[in-house]
Amino acid sequence: MQLFFRGMPLRVVFWFAGLAGVVYLAAPEMNSAPIEKLEEKIDLRAISQFARLGAIFQSKAPPLHSSVLKTLQLQETGIQLPIHFEPNLGQAGDSIRFLCQGPGYSFLLLNNKLVFQFQDPQSKNQSGDPTPPGQISILSMKLMNGKLRPRIIGEDKLRSKSHYLRGQDPNNWQVNVPTFSKVRYQEIYPGIDLIFYGNRGRLEFDFSLKAGIDPSSIQLHFGGNRGRTDQFQLTLDKTGDLVVPTQGSDIRLYRPIAFQEKEGERFEIPITYELRGDQEVGFRLESYDKDLPLVIDPVLTYSTNGIGGSAIDVDRQGNSYVTGIANPSFLTAPRAFQDTHSKGTCFNGPNLVPCADILLAKLNASGTELIYSTFLGGSGFDYGYGVEVDFQGNAYLTGTTNSSDFPVTPNAFQSTRNRAHCASPSQDSVCSSAFVTKVNSTGTALLYSTYLGGESGGSGGNGIAVDSQGSAYVTGDRLNEGFVSKLHPEGRSVLYSVDDVGGTAIALDTQANAYVTGRSGNESYVTKLAADGTQILYTFRLGGNYIPYDALPQEVEALTDISVDYAGHAYVTGYTAYEDFPTTPDALSRRRQV
Repeated sequence: MQLFFRGMPLRVVFWFAGLAGVVYLAAPEMNSAPIEKLEEKIDLRAISQFARLGAIFQSKAPPLHSSVLKTLQLQETGIQLPIHFEPNLGQAGDSIRFLCQGPGYSFLLLNNKLVFQFQDPQSKNQSGDPTPPGQISILSMKLMNGKLRPRIIGEDKLRSKSHYLRGQDPNNWQVNVPTFSKVRYQEIYPGIDLIFYGNRGRLEFDFSLKAGIDPSSIQLHFGGNRGRTDQFQLTLDKTGDLVVPTQGSDIRLYRPIAFQEKEGERFEIPITYELRGDQEVGFRLESYDKDLPLVIDPVLTYSTNGIGGSAIDVDRQGNSYVTGIANPSFLTAPRAFQDTHSKGTCFNGPNLVPCADILLAKLNASGTELIYSTFLGGSGFDYGYGVEVDFQGNAYLTGTTNSSDFPVTPNAFQSTRNRAHCASPSQDSVCSSAFVTKVNSTGTALLYSTYLGGESGGSGGNGIAVDSQGSAYVTGDRLNEGFVSKLHPEGRSVLYSVDDVGGTAIALDTQANAYVTGRSGNESYVTKLAADGTQILYTFRLGGNYIPYDALPQEVEALTDISVDYAGHAYVTGYTAYEDFPTTPDALSRRRQV
């Protein structure tokens, strides 16, 4: 399984055989030399093969900056954000009152119904590469005989905001959407409030009953399969959890908890689910004090994949910026809701699925609070693969899009998709393009946004770096080869574009020389470009000797990221299946571990 994390100082990519590597390249003593001779001038200070992330910390390598350590930790564990809720201000269908989005899931709060939409993690591409969404399961929980239009309010307002920058007309964007940690349905049943909130990344909901109210009036009906009547049977496992079958992975509601409080002390009340037909459930309680309020607390559990998944960067204050693919399910599901907000569907193999948008999320330094989340895209598929942050906190994004209405700004270098890099006219309808977008420090506006296709770019951008003047450097794919392009600080022109180098990752040194990784044919290379893009200062083949596998060459070995320190030393990481991948004496691991 490959997990591609591009666009941050240093990281590890895991290959399905469990082998990764890190390489330390000392800076050459010369500034320039013929390419064919320069390979001898490279000093390989440390090359190691290893199977665990912690092995990257080698005694021979300089100490890693704290932001690098943080980046590695975030990638290894994934980021589970506190659940938060947004009022629907036009970013979703009219029937939705509040919504909660996360990586691979959405909670939609309707008048008397919760709809939970999620992408089954098991349906992802076997290589782990970002792909169009797989099977999306939909589960509804309706409050039978509940108030048809209750008063629904957000509680505990958060500092974070959500922004939706979709399409090319800023008048249709929604920015500064407030977020709340709780949503309360007042009097959903007489004397009963329903409160939704998050706890350790999981959705919980409490039924809060006033004294003397009978809990038997609470009855939940579960449905699924994109809103159609879907016959299935609820079951209770041996621990008392409620098991709800879906199209993908089963969803569980943990055995509920009930309690009452008296004189500041909490008393738990024995409670279980009570099945009332194949798709309906209530609660059965033992003896409790009917003169006191009562709280019933189920917990919903499900599988998710953490936030983002493509790239991450850290600013000077330690805030993290994550980009990836936003869960698109709440934007579509036409059979579940009327008047939904989606503008397009995309093919995933033979299946028509909702098109993905790009997610940019900013987290605080401790990773416990979301500062903003911005959703970017058009009516086609849009993927974010690289992110870099400048000193002002502006975020630069690159990736791929096939949206004809991807948001671009006035005076953009390319305001429409340039299809010159597409292999044939028959690909025109699905031809994708790289893009570069600069988002302001609050996530509310685009400082510039442009397509980057044709001879100045390619079908997708995979890595991005920014120099001290604000110029963005992008590397990506063009017709099975790499490219490197440098943009004007305002995004209105391309200052240089170099073919057949790089493709996977890019970093800059203090003189704005660009260091890129990529492949040519079956071989992987590290290349250093002069600051003006007119000269290759060195190129270096790094890898084992090619042996045919029953897999594409890039699935057997690849260089996936690069970083450069202040002395011009380059650090490269990736994965390999070759036994003869070069290692140095005293390396932490000199042979492939499986």
